[in-house]
Amino acid sequence: MDVKEVIRRHGYTVPEVSEMLGLSRPSLNATLRYGRPTAGTLHKIAAVIGADYAEFFQDEALEQQQMNSDTRMSRALHQVMMQHVLSPDVVAAKMNMSREELGAFMADGRQTKPRLRRLAKAFGMELEELEYEIETYKDELPPRDAPQLTKNIMRCLRERGLTVADVARRMGQDRRDLWKTLHGRPSVRTLRRVAEAAEVDYAEFYNNKTSNSKYNQMDVIGVIKEKGFTLAQVADRITTKSGKPMHPTALSISLRNGNPTVKTLTQIADAIGCRVRDFFPE
Repeated sequence: MDVKEVIRRHGYTVPEVSEMLGLSRPSLNATLRYGRPTAGTLHKIAAVIGADYAEFFQDEALEQQQMNSDTRMSRALHQVMMQHVLSPDVVAAKMNMSREELGAFMADGRQTKPRLRRLAKAFGMELEELEYEIETYKDELPPRDAPQLTKNIMRCLRERGLTVADVARRMGQDRRDLWKTLHGRPSVRTLRRVAEAAEVDYAEFYNNKTSNSKYNQMDVIGVIKEKGFTLAQVADRITTKSGKPMHPTALSISLRNGNPTVKTLTQIADAIGCRVRDFFPE
């Protein structure tokens, strides 16, 4: 609340108002300085300067509105991360941050284009796709846990280094329409088309354990060590979507979580001179 600003906005000074109210200048100044005017005092000030009583609280309303907007933005970003089955540790590593720094970064509601572009890259998404999902979740947040079918679809896409936008382009469909469909009630025909576009076995969408059981059997780190390499050496030979070498921490977390993409596994195999099948015990 900035009563003095409202007074100035209406062309008066505090001494003039104190005189009109029959109050001493020091008394009114002290009351306004410490922000403790009573409702009666505010109504009197509003009457003598020709202001609306509600004007004294507009700044607070704007601050509350901004706070609400910041909260919706933060919740929307966390919802995107959950819906795409993204690990906060992996995202933080890709952004060269700690998990705590990532939390603070996402909690800041002042998300400019460059900041959102960094997040989109770490999420493995296009900026436009991230912006669309943020606006969707800010308006109406879905349940905290995505439906299992949606989780399976998103996991299958991520394992192949694909986004919903990538699949939509292959299907010749608007990415927003496809996103809504996959997060709603996709038909069997749509799921078969998605599976074909993503080169995924259609049955994987319904098998909750397919991805995890398959990747939990990997021993990529063991094979890397057997070949005489370190994770840092391998990470330096793997390129991300931006064309830059992968961060060793991001690679380590991805492998230990059992969630590397097929593209990453292929690059690792090429880097250490083996086949992808060598990562899976017989």
